[in-house]
Amino acid sequence: MLVETDILLALISSEDRYYSEVARLLDRFLGETKISPYSLTELDLLLGSKEIIVKEVKTFYETLSDLLQYREMGLLPTRPEYRGEAHELRGRYERLGYFDSLHGPLK
Repeated sequence: MLVETDILLALISSEDRYYSEVARLLDRFLGETKISPYSLTELDLLLGSKEIIVKEVKTFYETLSDLLQYREMGLLPTRPEYRGEAHELRGRYERLGYFDSLHGPLK
């Protein structure tokens, strides 16, 4: 199962309205989930734009790494051709967002 940014955001904040649901879902698929590598880039952008506020960015990422290890979540690799496929997806589906198009071609 592919985990993208919205799921990560719910998982990292116990105050998120979807936190419990996401935690139960990930418990159910323990060891069977992979994270989109683009989600980490999207998190960087959210931190940089102050959409997400954390006191210590390095600690945030270290804690996220520990959480992903605890949840037995892997990280999918990226390949240059995935960006080409994402570009084609955005051309076909005008409402498809940039990061959503990147998640699509991941295998």
